Amino acid sequence: MILPGSNAQAFQLSNTGDATVSPISIEANAPFAVVGNCSTIMPGQSCNLTIRFEPSAPGTANGNLQVSSPVGSLSISLAGAAAAGESVAAVTGGNPVAFGSVVQNTASVDREVTLRNTGNVPMSITGVSGLPLGVSVQANNCSDVAPGQSCSLTLRLVTSSPTLFASATATTLGATSNASLSLTGQVEAAQSIAQVVSGNPVAFGSVAQNAAAVDREVVLRNTGNSPLSLSGFVSLPSGVTVQTNSCANVAPSGTCSVTFRLATSAVTSFTNVTVASEGATSNADLSMTGSVQPAGFSAAQFGFKGFCDGSGSSGCWTEEWYGTTLMLQNNTGQQVTISSVQVCDATLPSNYTTYQRVAVFAPSGGYTPVDGVKRTAQFCSNWTVNANVPNGQVIALAYSSSSAPDVFTSSYSSAYANYGVIGTAAYPGYVLYTLSNGQKLRVRSTSMSGSPVSKIME
Repeated sequence: MILPGSNAQAFQLSNTGDATVSPISIEANAPFAVVGNCSTIMPGQSCNLTIRFEPSAPGTANGNLQVSSPVGSLSISLAGAAAAGESVAAVTGGNPVAFGSVVQNTASVDREVTLRNTGNVPMSITGVSGLPLGVSVQANNCSDVAPGQSCSLTLRLVTSSPTLFASATATTLGATSNASLSLTGQVEAAQSIAQVVSGNPVAFGSVAQNAAAVDREVVLRNTGNSPLSLSGFVSLPSGVTVQTNSCANVAPSGTCSVTFRLATSAVTSFTNVTVASEGATSNADLSMTGSVQPAGFSAAQFGFKGFCDGSGSSGCWTEEWYGTTLMLQNNTGQQVTISSVQVCDATLPSNYTTYQRVAVFAPSGGYTPVDGVKRTAQFCSNWTVNANVPNGQVIALAYSSSSAPDVFTSSYSSAYANYGVIGTAAYPGYVLYTLSNGQKLRVRSTSMSGSPVSKIME
């Protein structure tokens, strides 16, 4: 309803005579009311009254103003129309409400909407209905807003959960006629994406055992929308570790690097091993290839000695192959595995070829024969032994002309002293030892005395 007295009318009653008029009675029937006291008016004086329109329901109303006095009566017709009282919320700014696209768990986004009360009674906005997920009223100063005045609402989009809304409709609450709002916005799920920029595949190459460690750097970029922190890598090959990692709190579009180190303390080999990063929403895969080869040895790290247990014009002629023993001593400082042994003779008299018998003795076998064979041909013969020879121990080849040797005691090994030579100038030959790391040691002697053993690591 319109407020009572909102369209009150002024009324003046005058005494134009020469005598006082009293008593004067002034009345108005509902919904009209008289405000003021004009019960007595002196000669030539006037009295001011107010006639108020006080409707109780919308619509038109008619009435009369009755003035009665001793000198006469007066009747004035009254009419009025009552309009319904309403507050009308009209949007004057900030609509549509566009929050834009933001990333999960970042700062909240506020947007202000301005409203005007275009109604005829005070307006109070109590809230907003139909707000999308994540949107709420942060501030509201639209309380008791007079007709024609403005106020504002602040709407807030929080980013704790992903959400998406386009042209969502919300409505103010509290006014007789409320305003409609259109809201658009998005909270994207936070993602850190590790993408390799350079250094992949990670190729360490082939290095020798106990050589300097090998470092390789991989550069990555965060192609996601939230900071990237890599906590490590899974499925790293044996011997590979993360040496440095700068990938902590890397901003979107930023780059970082990781340095991988291949240690060379142990033998290892790996090809196209897939390694995955950890810590990102979407992690990167790397391919790694490399090897650590067994450490090589020099010929000087092996001792070689030949002696015989028979007799001859020069003490012992090796072409007789009687009681002859050849020993290779391991002086490398670590255990060595001998994979095979090859014995090659130069041209021997044909009458000797049927008498040569050899047995191989190794400490890992308790110095029992590893292998024995009757040699019936000239030139080269081979034995696969796979014998472990601890540091300071020997592997021995024992020859006999009558039967395959079956005895070789540790006392022979412990008696190993200075290098000797075996063979003759007329019939030189060699022994080829193949180590498990692929190296080959060729030992050659040219006479029973006077010439050193020739040792060549191949």
